[in-house]
Amino acid sequence: MEVRKDFVNNEETIFISSDELKKDIEYVLINKIENIGINRFKGYSFGDIDEIATHLSHVKKLHVECEKMDLSKLYLFKDLEYLSVAENDKLDLSNHTRLRKLAFVYNKSVVGLEKLNHLEELNVMNANSYVYSSIGNLLNLKTLRLSKPNNLSIKDIVSKDCHLQSLEIAYCKDVLDLSELKPIAENVKEIRFDNCKNIMNYTSLVNLSNIEVIVFSDCNAIKDSTFVDSLRTLKQLTVIGKSFFEEGNIDNLKREGLTVGIDSKKHYTLKSNQFLNYFRNPPVPMG
Repeated sequence: MEVRKDFVNNEETIFISSDELKKDIEYVLINKIENIGINRFKGYSFGDIDEIATHLSHVKKLHVECEKMDLSKLYLFKDLEYLSVAENDKLDLSNHTRLRKLAFVYNKSVVGLEKLNHLEELNVMNANSYVYSSIGNLLNLKTLRLSKPNNLSIKDIVSKDCHLQSLEIAYCKDVLDLSELKPIAENVKEIRFDNCKNIMNYTSLVNLSNIEVIVFSDCNAIKDSTFVDSLRTLKQLTVIGKSFFEEGNIDNLKREGLTVGIDSKKHYTLKSNQFLNYFRNPPVPMG
């Protein structure tokens, strides 16, 4: 058994070992632990979760950090609120309608996502059209993170009925038109883009009336920083790496209440150390 501490959320995850399976299960039961995980590098060598699912069905948070795992008994976890799953051949989410947070690597065997009506946070790697169409049913979704999505356009994942407050997209090769954020313009408070080289219509960011955080890291060039003038709720702006302003006059970024993270470019009128609250804050890694 190994313990992983999350100091941000002030919680611990108990990782179960195959060699001491019965002992670990007993420990979890006696101490009423609801947050467990399995990881081959942390001592789990079995090819399924059968024993864990049978005896620890009360668990609310489950981290499956093993690939190619038999998850056929996943349905036994009746009270799951958090689930994180590495790449696996089959993932049936149909019975987990209590889930509030979900992270997984997509493949064509994933089913049941569209039924998760209580989901508030979704992290997906390698998402495709099935994921995008399912998102339309997730009306309680507040946070969406997509890494390496396939054939994505922003209009596929936002609608007038959704209530997204945070959107993060990383390593997307497709054209991302920021004007397609319009349906969530009044709701969204945070957008982060990392290694997305084909972003267009940066000027449409002026429509995000309640935005607080904007991050562009290693994306493409932005014409100028004038869009910031319209964003009076903006608290944090980060434009770093291959993301930069072509127009060097960025004097408008130095304003009270705005924390700015930029690289010092020769053509900029202000350098990074001239911002009182300077920091470099790339997007949060996808979970």
